[in-house]
Amino acid sequence: MWSDEWDQEFYRVHYKTKKYLLKPLIKTLKPTDTKKNFNAKNWQGVENISRLMIHAKTICEALCYIETLRVFKDHCHIDKSRFDLFKRYKVLVAPRLAGLYKDWELREYFFSERFPLQLPRGHIAQENCILCALIRF
Repeated sequence: MWSDEWDQEFYRVHYKTKKYLLKPLIKTLKPTDTKKNFNAKNWQGVENISRLMIHAKTICEALCYIETLRVFKDHCHIDKSRFDLFKRYKVLVAPRLAGLYKDWELREYFFSERFPLQLPRGHIAQENCILCALIRF
């Protein structure tokens, strides 16, 4: 399918990133009622979007790394001598992407039903409350 080595390497990294990225997206945006899964508006709940914002910075970083790697891959098609630049950037980005994948896994655990973060009984949630900010973080 892909004849060039850089295409194979790029799509290998791209697939792995998409695989890890879909997990927090689906976990946070999925409606609680399974009957509502097929209606797109139910996936856009304010509460679900707020939970997704926990991952906003890391998702943005991962997408930037992948798009930069894609640009280097495309430049390899123009000039094969640029493959060295592609390889060096891939080596530079690989541990960073691995760290992002681990971060998504950890945050999935800590913000899941298995480890519920709840306010103490009788606590009134306020915008300037440190406890509320930590739970939202």
